[in-house]
Amino acid sequence: MKKNPDWNEASWTILITDLTDQGFSDWTSTQEGKDSIGLYIETNRK
Repeated sequence: MKKNPDWNEASWTILITDLTDQGFSDWTSTQEGKDSIGLYIETNRK
């Protein structure tokens, strides 16, 4: 997150695709999972 302090729609799409490709589809396949990822990013942004 320190590497990307400015999240936008394109960054988000790339992140979700990358996580899905890495096998995290349990998190990326539902809106609830995506919301959890987003909350984590916003909470830990420095």
